[in-house]
Amino acid sequence: MAQNIITLVCNKGGVGRSTTAQNVGMKLAQMNYNVLVVDLDSQANTSITLALDYEGQVINAKKSLKEMVESENGYFTDFIVETRHPNLDLLASSWELDMTEANILREASPNTILLDRFDSVAKDKYDYVLFDTPPRKTDKFIHNALVLSNYYWYIVSSENRWSLDAKPVMDKVINQIGNSITFFSTIKPLPALQTQFRKANKLSHLVRDECRRLFATEKLMESTIRDTTQIRKSSAMYRTIFEFDKNCDVANDYEMATIELVNAIKSNK
Repeated sequence: MAQNIITLVCNKGGVGRSTTAQNVGMKLAQMNYNVLVVDLDSQANTSITLALDYEGQVINAKKSLKEMVESENGYFTDFIVETRHPNLDLLASSWELDMTEANILREASPNTILLDRFDSVAKDKYDYVLFDTPPRKTDKFIHNALVLSNYYWYIVSSENRWSLDAKPVMDKVINQIGNSITFFSTIKPLPALQTQFRKANKLSHLVRDECRRLFATEKLMESTIRDTTQIRKSSAMYRTIFEFDKNCDVANDYEMATIELVNAIKSNK
């Protein structure tokens, strides 16, 4: 059964949450872990990046998260699709997910839709499940992911000071979910990851100093993800950095962050 279910959080857009889900998911797969990435963002960037053939596998085959939620007897395993790595699977999103999110608000238990669909096959198969999330704190799919997770992972942008200002709001959401129904008895923080970091930039270091203060409980990863043209090019080409240029500096950053993530989880056992 998957014991490492992680929701990536930040109440701001553009912080590198999807890029992190894609690249950490791929690196975990390369490290011989069985990984599932669940895309809860209707922009579907993670889905388009990871799927072998997004249009064919997901849209034409009607195998997105939307179809799973709206089906009467649909479970994770029925809607998971393959990616370009045999150890990495995807539960994909589509632009229609926003309309589905509005519909589940009318459900009797809107926070447990994903929990109810998380079948035993999926539980047993994956070492890691990563939830890529939208930036809206009120999004019911974020709440669903937190109910199903035993870890949450803050992603903070060095270029967006507002991503830190939003932390108390997201903390409140996490605490509310943690005090209600959860799949695991507790949900724990992982050390926060700082993205879009530039060593010569004063703002990057200012944000890092502020992170050390704000994440005194969650801690802060030693690893940072630098801001380079290579990561932007890989995103534009819908490829993970390990497929686009595995020898570049930012690929090393994501490798180190993934190793640090694994070690942080091991230390929590």
